[in-house]
Formats: sequence, C-alpha cells, structure tokens
Amino acid sequence: MPLIPEGRRPARRRPRDRGASIPEYVGILSLIAAVCASLFVLGMPGRTGGAVCRALQKIHMVDGCDGAGPGGALPQDPDEPRTACTKGMESKYLEETVTIPTRVLDARTNSRNTLQLVQKVGADGKTTWEIADFTWGEGAIATPDVTMGIVKFGVWGGGQFTNGKVYSFTDEKKARDFYRDLVKHRIGNTAKFVVRTNPITGGLSWLAGKVPKVGKKYEEWIGASEPDQRPSAEYHEGGPTGGFKGEVDLGKAKVPFKGRGWLIDGTRTDLKSGEKTSYYSRKGEGEAGLLVDLSDVWKVLPKGARERASAGAADALDLAMGEIDRRISGRDIVLTPGEREKIKAQIRINPSFGLNFKHRGATTWAYTEDKDGNPIRMTKTKNSQNVIYLRVDAKGAGEANGGKGEVTAGKQWILSSQRTVTDKTLDYSDPQDLQAIDAYGRTADDAALDRYFDGGGGRMSRLTYDVTGDTGKLDGKGQSGGKRKFGGFFESAREHEKNALTAAEYYKPGQGWVKWNRCLG
Repeated sequence: MPLIPEGRRPARRRPRDRGASIPEYVGILSLIAAVCASLFVLGMPGRTGGAVCRALQKIHMVDGCDGAGPGGALPQDPDEPRTACTKGMESKYLEETVTIPTRVLDARTNSRNTLQLVQKVGADGKTTWEIADFTWGEGAIATPDVTMGIVKFGVWGGGQFTNGKVYSFTDEKKARDFYRDLVKHRIGNTAKFVVRTNPITGGLSWLAGKVPKVGKKYEEWIGASEPDQRPSAEYHEGGPTGGFKGEVDLGKAKVPFKGRGWLIDGTRTDLKSGEKTSYYSRKGEGEAGLLVDLSDVWKVLPKGARERASAGAADALDLAMGEIDRRISGRDIVLTPGEREKIKAQIRINPSFGLNFKHRGATTWAYTEDKDGNPIRMTKTKNSQNVIYLRVDAKGAGEANGGKGEVTAGKQWILSSQRTVTDKTLDYSDPQDLQAIDAYGRTADDAALDRYFDGGGGRMSRLTYDVTGDTGKLDGKGQSGGKRKFGGFFESAREHEKNALTAAEYYKPGQGWVKWNRCLG
C-alpha cells in the first residue's frame, strides 16, 4: 500500500462538522426559526428561499429543497461519493492454457484477452461509456496430476503481466459499435488469439508485426493492430499467481474443483487529466461442481427399463430443455432452437450434466495523485461475486498408433449470480481523513480503518449487480507410449457476462445506508 509521499501533503482545512453541542444546537434552531419567520412575514422570493435551503442542507438540517436552483437542480449531499459510479457492464473474454510436460514438472502458459463495455454516471450526473481492452500473459510451473484414491489433483505457480487501454465515449451507439468491432478483431478467432497472446508465441508474433511493408497487414490479420481512436487511459500490472485443479471420482458422479489467486501491483494513468492511480490487489476465485455421468446410469438399468427409457428419451430431453428455459427466462438469455438441439445432442453423446458453484473475491487498495504528483484520495474496494451455473459437458476419446487422446467440450449458463462492490474513499483534503491515512500507513490495520469508516469518516458506497451470461470451454490432452505428448494439455475458455445495477447506496452518518439516486439515474 503506497504511503503518503513526503512533502506532498495538502494544506490542512477545517474539518467537516460531525456534530454540535447542546448549546450550539439550540442556537442553530433559534437562528433557523428567526430566518423562517422573516421569510414568512416579508414574503421573500423563492430564489432567496432556495439559497437558505441549500445552506441548511449543507449542515444536515433539511433533506431536500424545492426550487433550489436553476432548473430545480439539487445541491450534492456532502456525504455522497464524488467519484463516478458504474451503472452497468458487459464483458467478453477468450482464454487459453497450454501445458508442456517435462521430466519432473510441467511448464504452464496462459493468456487472456478481456473486453469490457462500462456505463458510468459522473459526479456531474452525466452518463459516459468506457471500453477497456486488456490482455494478460502468464507463465508458471505445474505439477503433473497426482492421484490419491478417488482424488486427482495438481497445483501450479508463477507470474503474470497485464497491459490495458481504455477508450471513452459520450454516445452510446458509438460505444457499442466500437465494442462490437473490437470483440470481432481481438477475440474472434481462437487460433489467431493463441498465436498472438501466448507467452511462447507472442514475442514472435510481435516481431512479425514490425517487419517493414507486411508488418501492418499482419497485425490487422492477427488482431494486434490498435484502433484509430486514441485511448483515454492506460494501465499496467503484474505479480505472482498460483492455483490448483482436481476432481473427486465418485463413480456415477464426479466433483470437479479448481481455484486460483493473484497478488497484483499496478498503475493506471488518465491520459486526459494526468491523474495516476497506483494500486495493490488481492484476488482469488474458486469453484466446485457436481457432474452426473448419465451414461453410467444408463448401463446399470435393466434391459426392459433401458428400452422404455430409450423410447421416452426424446420427450425427457424436451422436458429438461423446457425446465432450462424456465429457469433462465428474464435473464437476457434466449436459447434458439439450434442451441437447444446442440445441447440435446451433447447429452446424447456423453451425458455429463450438473451444477457448478463459483465464488470470486478481490480487495484493492488504490492511491490517486494529480498530474503534479499531489495526493488526491485513497480508496479501498471490495468486490465479491457468487455464481451458480447449469453445466453440460461432452467427452470424446480415441486411440491410434498406440496413442490416446481425449477432448472435452462444455457449456455453462448462469442460473443465479449477484456481485457486490463496496468502495471506501479517504480524501487527502480532509484533515480527519488525512489522519486516518497516516495511521493506516504506519500500522496497515484494516480493522481500524474499517472502524473509522463505520464511525462516519470518509465516504462509502455499495453497488449491487444482477449478473447473467454463459461460458464455454474446450479441453484436449493426449498420451503416447504411456507418456504424455509434447504440448500434452490444451484448454480454451470463453465467457460473456452482463452486470445490471439493481441497488446503489452510500453511507450517511447517523442514518446508515441511503439510496444513491445519482447512480440509479
């Protein structure tokens, strides 16, 4: 967590009033009574009354003012956050992993390209759109899968680095068109994506883009060329990462599980204002599922029951698909007839069917300074999401020339998911907040910092989103002569998510969490 740079602390200003003694409170009430009486007797114009109301609102004596200013605009609550709020977000990513076996450990490489379309409401109430385009590369060492009884698992660890750019728009249609074109360009083709982003081939791909005359055409073809529009912000981050993956084999059912985490140091620079934010994050995600292999169930059925089940299989699948449609209706997911048939075909081919649960969590500490290096604010952000997926997997296996190969294709649909983002911000221009920052810099005591916020210090906001979407995956692995082939494991995954804001609140001392109307719009 960055500490306060020496010699950059702003001049101390008079702290905001957090309360008043009984004599002061009586005096304030007397003053209010006198002002209200004079306005009533003299019949002062509404503009004067609005000015008085605004003054009273600043000291928390009234909640709102009618006709408070030109156009009826209301003054901003001093406890309301000053930063922009995220009203909605849509994201798509493509990720690939290649594992190469060695004598003892495996070399693991991973890359991902993520694109996000974000709708924001600024402190001035105006809506803007941002498109984030970022790619990470990851290199790690992994253990081969180890089997202990019914459990098979492996672990890995390494490091990752991310580059990202942000593009800003004030027109929604232009933003969505830009986002759609960028998705097609960046992650439209899996093979091109792997060559361009994987740490093993990415360097060679980058060099190919620098070849005179043909380099630009190659970059356009491979998806590496940059948009004509200049970015409004850029960021770089990196740090250690690690994880695990395994499966519990219960015979007729399997329990797959995996998890991974990151420790990240990064910087984001606003190319328009010159503001720079340095941040540190702890991120992690874990998931576990229950998959029932229906082919195993099918084999143990008596012959007569199996024939009757076969006769009614089509009807049973139609009923299952109807239930799926019912569960995902109203979540911006529509299954076309073609998609229904594909799912039914997958179940017939290899009936692995079940549910998956995932949890994502992150805590980020950020320090922002202006273009001259003067500190502005410090923010602690917590991001938490739970997801329940409906999952269908299809497996295919074969043998040739003494070698074995296996391919797994899968699809997941979000049945239920909610994401909560809580921001806690300290302002360097507020002496009380500055004292809290100093104390946190010395002690790194998160509990004390949280108590300061809960007691009315700083500013807090809480946003809740309903999340819909789906994921797809394709895994492949092989063996030759009892040993894994070179390039023994490949995995690719796609994800599409939409976050729709369902609740927005900020913390008001003495009242607790109140509705954040500006953010809800």
